[in-house]
Amino acid sequence: PIPFVLKNQQTFGGGGTFKVSSRKDVADLKALLSTRILPKLLSGVGPSNAHLKPATLILSEMVQDPICDWGLTFFVRRSGQCVYLSATQQILDPTNAWIGSNISYPAQDQLRQKFTPIMLEIGAWLHSYGYFGPCGADMLEEAQGDHMPTTMKIVDLNVRTSGSLTLGLLKGHFSEQRGLHHATCFAISVDMTRESFIETFEADFTDGRIVIIGWYDDVSSGMSYGYLVVGATDEADLGRRVAGVKKLASVMHF
Repeated sequence: PIPFVLKNQQTFGGGGTFKVSSRKDVADLKALLSTRILPKLLSGVGPSNAHLKPATLILSEMVQDPICDWGLTFFVRRSGQCVYLSATQQILDPTNAWIGSNISYPAQDQLRQKFTPIMLEIGAWLHSYGYFGPCGADMLEEAQGDHMPTTMKIVDLNVRTSGSLTLGLLKGHFSEQRGLHHATCFAISVDMTRESFIETFEADFTDGRIVIIGWYDDVSSGMSYGYLVVGATDEADLGRRVAGVKKLASVMHF
């Protein structure tokens, strides 16, 4: 029944996920399935990989009124023990594509308690299949009515290094060493080299407010693509510093 969500086998940053809320959405999705999605999926299925079900499509109920979009990151040790890294609030564009995450370092102790039960449940399930390593879980928090506890709905498991993993690992660099208690991560495209970008924001790099996680200079086009983490003292300061970067760069949408 409408509404529902359809997820492609391979998704990233919200791409490949389709929210269906009307009959028109159903018609549009059917056209997309027949002309683009299914031909591409089915062409990749063969005797060597059919047992992995690479053309699987996932249908699920839609979470109607989420009050928060969370990204949980943790590490599953070889022993099965789970190590909490962070819980971040995810940033979405108007099409619900992921474009980054925000973290509050002072809130992490409270969030650790909130997310530990579901982290242990996910970790035990992954470990039962022999997995150990990093994991990210995208969750929607849903209200249950007045005076009722909220519930968490897992909408995606990223059994790999996730986009917000670095935020938790940079707590010492930002919060403990520099008093920058809020941070955000996002990808940019900019028409300058890495060296020029660092020179432009020299003060921020010197103070440790901006960290480059990854960077690629495309010599042929003159464009560069980077993945940044920006730290600030509070949310207002963070907004101002991100706005300063966006004056020169475009945030990449996945």
